[in-house]
Amino acid sequence: MKSIAGRENLGVLLVAMLVVGLGWFAYKPALSGSFLLDDESNLAELQNVEDVRSAMRFVFSGSAGPVGRPLALASFVPQAGYWESGAGPFLAVNVLLHLFNAVLLGWFFYRLSLIRGIDARDARFAALTAMALWLFMPLLASASLMVVQRMTTLSATFVLIGLNVYLAVRQSAVANANRALIGMTLAICLAGVLSILVKENGILLPVLVLVMELTILQRPDAIERAKWRRWCAVVLVLPTAALIGYLATRVPYSEEMVLLRDFNAWERLLTQSHVLWEYLLHAFAPRPGRFGPYHDGYPIAREFLNPTTMAAVCGWVLAAISAIIWRRRYPVAAFAALWFLAGHLLESTTIPLEMYFEHRNYIPIIGPVFALCYVATRVPAQYRLLARVGLSLYILVNALFLFSQATMWGDPAVATRFWHAQSPGSVRAATAMATEQLSLEGPAGTLRTLREFAEDYPKHAYIRIPELSLSCIIAPQGDHQPIVQSLADTLPKVSFSYTAGQMLSDLISTTTSGNCNDVDEVIVADLASKLSSNPRYRDDKTYQQYHQQLMAQLARHRDDTRETLKHLRRAIELKPSTELNMMVVTTLVSEGRFDEARAHIEEAKLAAPMHPFKRYLWISDLAELLAYTDEVEGSFEEEKGARIDQKTGAR
Repeated sequence: MKSIAGRENLGVLLVAMLVVGLGWFAYKPALSGSFLLDDESNLAELQNVEDVRSAMRFVFSGSAGPVGRPLALASFVPQAGYWESGAGPFLAVNVLLHLFNAVLLGWFFYRLSLIRGIDARDARFAALTAMALWLFMPLLASASLMVVQRMTTLSATFVLIGLNVYLAVRQSAVANANRALIGMTLAICLAGVLSILVKENGILLPVLVLVMELTILQRPDAIERAKWRRWCAVVLVLPTAALIGYLATRVPYSEEMVLLRDFNAWERLLTQSHVLWEYLLHAFAPRPGRFGPYHDGYPIAREFLNPTTMAAVCGWVLAAISAIIWRRRYPVAAFAALWFLAGHLLESTTIPLEMYFEHRNYIPIIGPVFALCYVATRVPAQYRLLARVGLSLYILVNALFLFSQATMWGDPAVATRFWHAQSPGSVRAATAMATEQLSLEGPAGTLRTLREFAEDYPKHAYIRIPELSLSCIIAPQGDHQPIVQSLADTLPKVSFSYTAGQMLSDLISTTTSGNCNDVDEVIVADLASKLSSNPRYRDDKTYQQYHQQLMAQLARHRDDTRETLKHLRRAIELKPSTELNMMVVTTLVSEGRFDEARAHIEEAKLAAPMHPFKRYLWISDLAELLAYTDEVEGSFEEEKGARIDQKTGAR
């Protein structure tokens, strides 16, 4: 018997290795892909990582979430030297992480299958097929093929480790109930905290464990009912209730947020009812042309009485209520439904995020995947072979689909054209294609793409700012007045995008470094002011801070120190930063106003962050600015003394 079990375990290991190897093979064509979406805005500072201090600065510079996601950023530090090499090395690590997660998931599925009473052989089949189905799922490809989404996959790593440890410790309750409860609590807390430091989704770990306990799992016999209920109430129910309460406080949205996002909380919930059904459809019935990184043009559901919206909402309400009521009669189905909904609790409810991203399914889709593979082991004996062969073929088809998808991701020229055609209303897709056209075809195609998109989608007409920049570069003496006038008319009404500020900054750099007919600092300042007066931009402090920096950039080009300092100080009032402090101090020092520079440094110390590491870096940066001020003043005094000596000697 032992030899048979040993051979079966060896067979399982070999199959698992084969699946992982095929996973690498399926994703490998994408490794020639490029940086996308938020990759550069989150990771570009990697190029400045040279020592421990600069690494710390990068790790604690995150602004993607409330905690800054320091562990996620730390995972990129060992690759800092590869930044100039392109996205390939980063994508390779992402894919390896996905493969590792698949192994963790297979082990988790195996434990769940055994707990459900499946014999070991069927449990191994369920675990391997579920692991492979999840690994090759085209819907999840973007989680690995967008570099910055390592935040999603690494956060999931800690969640999966926590779930595996939780189940392992839970089984030890027979030997020592109290020790098991302590171990289960530590597994949830430690894995949850580590996951949160990568991405906030880790806060869902106790919610996911609660779903397991309500559906698939039964109270351990060794733990008294009263003690078990108290533990569940404190460790699982209380955090879940607190999270739901927090989500409830996010509504209604402020007027500023509605202008920013172009939807209110109710409209977001209505739209998400469509989105979640679409996620499920694309997860298990993948169709070419449905996947990609750009979904910013997703339509908003405005009315509940719309028949499809009503059906989508009622469908989820019915699914959730049914899963709760019949969770003991149909535990696996209830687990699938409640796990999927719980996994989307943070990103698909009231927090005003963008509507649609495929990578949000990385953890939520685990529930439905397990249910499907579990059912394949429970069909009647006469159909079991057919079910298993059919499921295996389905997984193989997904693997081929994934390979094709990865091949396209690995060819940016093809991918950007495809994504733009797939999502014609996506401003990001249009910008990405225009950028790719510039390197492959020259400026003509890029200008045409930007102009046509702005004409078709006036709410994104700020996309003509890079059109104006490019026109100034390739034809500085051309007639730029039509583009300038179009921007002047549309910028006060365009939708919100932080990218518009960067576009203006690039335009300033272009116009101040050359002679562009009809486009000077006054014109650019007027365009920036029109955008800043747009109601969608006017009340956003982050953008207004950026606007003040733009105005300071223009004033500095005119050698207007007074205006430069005025705008920089306004920017600091909105949100202090090390960069702004440096700009103020260097401006003052360049004018020989050393005492004012020192006064600003002293004042800036009062704005040091409370976070200990960020505070250390803040104070350290100010100390460097003070040393710089002293050094320049010392040089100035030496030069002044030398001039006096020369004059004295001449006399």
